[in-house]
Amino acid sequence: MDVKLKIKTMVETTQDLPAMPQVWLKIRELTQQPDVAVRTIANEILKDQSMTTRLLKAANSSKYVSYRKHITTVTDAVMVLGFSEVRNVVIGYAFYKMMDQLNKNKQFDFKAFWMHSLTTGAAARMIAENVQYVSTEEAFVAGLLHDIGKLVIGQLMLQEYEAVQALMNNGMQDIEAEQEIFHVDHQEIGRWVAERWYFPELLVHVISQHHRTELEDREKSLFRLVDIISVANDMAHLIVLENKQELMKRIYACHHKSFYLFGLSKDRCLDIVRELPALMRKEMADFGSANIQMSELESLVI
Repeated sequence: MDVKLKIKTMVETTQDLPAMPQVWLKIRELTQQPDVAVRTIANEILKDQSMTTRLLKAANSSKYVSYRKHITTVTDAVMVLGFSEVRNVVIGYAFYKMMDQLNKNKQFDFKAFWMHSLTTGAAARMIAENVQYVSTEEAFVAGLLHDIGKLVIGQLMLQEYEAVQALMNNGMQDIEAEQEIFHVDHQEIGRWVAERWYFPELLVHVISQHHRTELEDREKSLFRLVDIISVANDMAHLIVLENKQELMKRIYACHHKSFYLFGLSKDRCLDIVRELPALMRKEMADFGSANIQMSELESLVI
């Protein structure tokens, strides 16, 4: 069987790939009902204390300060956020809950994956705020989930993924290494996973296109969120670079792309990158460390 077809079949049928937590499936189902009561959705969220905390935090974010009151109930939070934003919050939280079930391959750097995911989410949120994107939470969640194909294939095909990592350690880009070994990259694998887990259509597009491999730097995607995550992904990689010459080269490329896609100034682009380590530490504290000691984050300074 062709390797690509084998992977697609595996992603779509294997029992080794866990289902997304029931909280996501239930909230997805409820928010698609035209006559569902807000209280019904709130009661479902209240079953999970951590999910409740996450939702209240989102409702009390700066975006909603115009409501001029502190949101203290889940019912009010659902009303303030709206069903679409509630789905964004829940899907990000559900992904976090699900990740431990996938952490089987000890060769896969789970900590680095989680740190990069959170950093990309944080960068996407800041970019979204700066370019007046409609939903900063949607941008955060898209950043959090953009590399899900890497996580899944790193668990389902353990030995083969080690070969991908070996090519990357020798200087090959991840997309190229994956194509070399799997004849498909993590973007398309991520799309298959996202479809199996019933992710929203826009999120499927972002996961499958975030490297913008078919586009020039100055060419905008059909989906603005794809462009936001592409730049956020670039920014997230910057904060772990140790080679100063390479860092300056990558910062220039990142600003070049963000300017033509969003009109983001050089100073603002650099401000976002500089703020990322602190923002990522905050997200790490909010979500949970995934066994990462906060001391491991102290060197992330730019």
